[in-house]
Amino acid sequence: MFGYSAEELVGRKVSLLMPELHCNGHDYFVNGLQKPGYSNGMVVARELEGQRKGGSTLPLDISITQVVVENRNIVIAILRDSTARKQAEQAMQRSHEELESMVEQRTAELTQANLKLQHMANHDTLTDLPNRALIMDYLK
Repeated sequence: MFGYSAEELVGRKVSLLMPELHCNGHDYFVNGLQKPGYSNGMVVARELEGQRKGGSTLPLDISITQVVVENRNIVIAILRDSTARKQAEQAMQRSHEELESMVEQRTAELTQANLKLQHMANHDTLTDLPNRALIMDYLK
C-alpha cells in the first residue's frame, strides 16, 4: 500500500507514512495515548492522509491502541486505504444531489400541471371565460 518493505517499517513511527504536515499532530496524539487516564486496550479510530514512499498521498482509516506488555508501552496501529470508501461516499453524495434535483424539477412540473388543470376546470375551453363552477365558488 505504501511501497515500503517490512524491514523499512518495523519499529518505526507510523508518522513515517504521513505527509510532513500531519506528522507533528499525529506524534502529539500518539504521545497522549501514553498519559495517565488513557485506558489500556482502548481503540481510537481516525481518518487521515497517508503518504506513499514515492510521495503520493492516499486517504486512510487508522485504528490505534496502546497495550502494556511486560511493563512496556506498545502502540499498535492498523491502517486501511479508504480510497474506495471515499469514492463510494462521493458517488452516493452525487447521486443524492442528482435525485434531489430531479425531485425539485418534477415537483415544479407537477405544480405547473396542477395550475393548468385548475384553470381548465374553472374556465370555458372555447372562450376561456370563467365557467359556472368558478362563479359558484366566488358566490360561496
